[in-house]
Amino acid sequence: MSTARAATAFPRLPGITFEQNRPQPADAMPRMDIAGFVGFATTGPLDVPVAIEDMAQFTEIFGGHVRLFRDASTGEQAYGHLAPTVDAFFAAGGRRCWVVRVAARDRPYAAVRARFPVPGLAVVGEDGFPVQALLPARSAGSWADDVRVSGGVLAERLRLVSITYAGAGRPPVHCVLDGHAPVRIGDLIRVTYLRSVPRPVRATGMFAVTGLAESAGSPCRTEVTGARPLWLRAATLGQCVAGTMQLPPGPVPVTVEDAGAPGEVLVRADMPLENAPAAGTLLRLVLDGFGTAVLLVRESRAAVGVGSQVRVSGSMHFVTGIPPVAARRNATPDATEVLGIELRALTGGDRIDVVGNLGPAPGHPRWIGELPTDEELYGAALSGLDRAGPVAVPQLWQETTKRRFPLAGTGSPAEVFYPIAVDTAMFAGAEPQPGRRLERDGLADFGAGLFLDPGLADSGTSTLMSTADYLSATREPPQQLLGVHALLALDEVTVVAVPDAVHQGWRHAAPPEPPQPPPHVPYLPPSECRHTGTGGGDFQDRSDVTPGTPVFAPASVDSLGNVHLSWNGVSGEHAVYVLQESADLASWEHVAEIHRGTRTTADLYGRAPGTYAYRVRAEAGGAAGDWSDGIAVAVTAGEPWVPQAPAVDNHLPAVHRALVRMCAARGDQFAVLALPVHHREADAVTHATALRRSLAGEGERVLGFGALYHPWPVMAVNGAEPLPQPPDGTAAGTLAARALGAGSWVAPANLPLGRVLALTPRIPAQAHGPLEDGRVNTLRATPRGFMVLSAATLSADPQFRQINVRRLLSLLRRIALREGPAYVFEPDGPAARSALRRRFEAVLSELLVRGAFAGSTRADSFQVTTPTSPAGEGRLLVELRVAPSVPLRFLLVRLLRSGEGDLSVEGV
Repeated sequence: MSTARAATAFPRLPGITFEQNRPQPADAMPRMDIAGFVGFATTGPLDVPVAIEDMAQFTEIFGGHVRLFRDASTGEQAYGHLAPTVDAFFAAGGRRCWVVRVAARDRPYAAVRARFPVPGLAVVGEDGFPVQALLPARSAGSWADDVRVSGGVLAERLRLVSITYAGAGRPPVHCVLDGHAPVRIGDLIRVTYLRSVPRPVRATGMFAVTGLAESAGSPCRTEVTGARPLWLRAATLGQCVAGTMQLPPGPVPVTVEDAGAPGEVLVRADMPLENAPAAGTLLRLVLDGFGTAVLLVRESRAAVGVGSQVRVSGSMHFVTGIPPVAARRNATPDATEVLGIELRALTGGDRIDVVGNLGPAPGHPRWIGELPTDEELYGAALSGLDRAGPVAVPQLWQETTKRRFPLAGTGSPAEVFYPIAVDTAMFAGAEPQPGRRLERDGLADFGAGLFLDPGLADSGTSTLMSTADYLSATREPPQQLLGVHALLALDEVTVVAVPDAVHQGWRHAAPPEPPQPPPHVPYLPPSECRHTGTGGGDFQDRSDVTPGTPVFAPASVDSLGNVHLSWNGVSGEHAVYVLQESADLASWEHVAEIHRGTRTTADLYGRAPGTYAYRVRAEAGGAAGDWSDGIAVAVTAGEPWVPQAPAVDNHLPAVHRALVRMCAARGDQFAVLALPVHHREADAVTHATALRRSLAGEGERVLGFGALYHPWPVMAVNGAEPLPQPPDGTAAGTLAARALGAGSWVAPANLPLGRVLALTPRIPAQAHGPLEDGRVNTLRATPRGFMVLSAATLSADPQFRQINVRRLLSLLRRIALREGPAYVFEPDGPAARSALRRRFEAVLSELLVRGAFAGSTRADSFQVTTPTSPAGEGRLLVELRVAPSVPLRFLLVRLLRSGEGDLSVEGV
């Protein structure tokens, strides 16, 4: 119903306003449907919970299916279970969950964060010389192997009135700009001076804006103070110059010559092509008689017919350290611009993410250094605190969150990024990192420590919460809780699962060395025979032009069947190398020529599993050299990892114990536990019995906070091939669906499981009874579809045996925690106790109406008492006694036929 009244706030504007009298909404019950999942992901923050509400959001932050390894013995692919578990949770009716990605945290097994060289972007090193700018990936892991990055420059012309450089009592750069220039603190200003005689020269200076003020003489002008200038000079050499190129192994002798426009050069160096710098690399050159320069590599390729020499083309700039002569004479620059930086990331060959208008220097509201890592971004969201920095930084964080940008900033407060020779068409991959892919993902050493906080892994139920509070709040400095214990701080999480704990584990298995082909027996080809007689003849002495014999370097091969071969170059003009391949290690009768050219390397892609033999020879000047000794390469079906034996799963009981203890210590969380797929009925009962025995000392109440589920559902995730998945997702989704629908006090069973196609392993009908007696909830195939037909905890105590009873008690605890704070500091007397009793009676009455209790009346269903505490203690107590409803597990129906042939149905 609406009412109208005269508006009195603005007497000069009479009118009418309408006020809607909406009824106050009834108090909602605390949510009991939100789950927490802990496991392996491709990307995303480590040990930081992230709220997820659909699979698209999960994929954007954590990536898709995790490919762990391909079994070196069978070729079977092993996957992580976190992504399909979350997908199954939503398919079964869940709406919101929290996800924690875990990996090893301590070296030598810690996950590695890749670093990306942005082509043409530099920072100033400790020696004052520009070096390659390296930006870290947003999160650790090998996912960055598929990312390529590039940069761009956004330049806007400025109208310069005057500019002066460092002098007595003056800042490094001071300039006056005409009009209200689009310049702010943290921008980079570039000035350019051009000269054409005696040789073309382009001198460039860049400096960071550190101060802005209106000009005292003219309000329409802006005075700019700059610092940290970098002066570069691009010029033609006019000759071939010797020098050295600084590479990670050490300096390499080179020759440098002009290649067109000023600054464009061609560098020649003697080295194998595989050791040549990659495109986009920023290197230091020291040229005899010219000084030190920085080189942006555009391309590296083998020099034709010159053995192992490589040709490197790129842009070269001399670092002068001081302004050019024209600047020192106060000449006006030919161009003055303010620069912004753009970063681009190409992922997987089909997705491009762009972040533009970034600031090069600290103080800018969009400074590159403030691009967040996943841990910073989602950690700040979790705590509700923004990282210290410019006010506008959260806007940049939000922009890079909508489509999660793959790069992060360094965060170093002293770093200024200088675009020396940025090219938007040039993309570069991450720096090579040591270790295999699984090692760089932090998953090479599998065990319970991946999932648990080391300070809480062995804590008992009675001490766990106090220890967690000490570690995360009281201790100096406080530490972040890790693994599944990171969920302790999330009040809304009531269901917890660790799907990847069911892995058998894996171990490194070095592939066997393949047998080598027999050594080559040198022979004398007819074209090389010499005539030694005294008479005439047509034979000529060709020994001086016969090329030498190449020698193979050790070959490399990856799990995809990509083979890299290399060999040394030989003397001989315009030598051409012929490479042959054979699948027969015993002879060279059946060979195929797979490479002919001047390069001393060959990359072969997608070789099928097997062992291959290779040999190479050189041809030059019409003569052919001898074949090299052969080299054998074994291509295996997978990576050098094999699963542990099924019996080696001691980590799983440790994870299950810690998970049940954590849920019991919190008092309102429930642990969903799964078993390995290879467990048969007897194995499942044995595991459940051992788990109950290991927790027996902590009481049957503790065992009521967890439940085991088996077997595994077979599901298709995102249209992929159907695969067996742990039942954690479907079980947690069923708990969530019950809580959202009928209520958490209703047994989470007898609901069809979405998208389940089959179950594995197959459990015979006669085995379901013993499994339920052993406290294992089984998934079954029924005429209505696949579903769970039991809802039992691990506890043998009838009070805590049913999941719905445990969940009802957890709900009451959450209600008490919600309602209790309103009565803090109330006077300790009959009025306060009466108000408290009425409030809880009202809440419990609502639960009675919704079927949470066994009785039909309030007296039969619950009691609320508020006993008087001893005088002076200041304690207000409330005691709740409830009679939970018990699920009807079996309804017996008899079909009877009378002697006259009539049928009747009666229920028992």
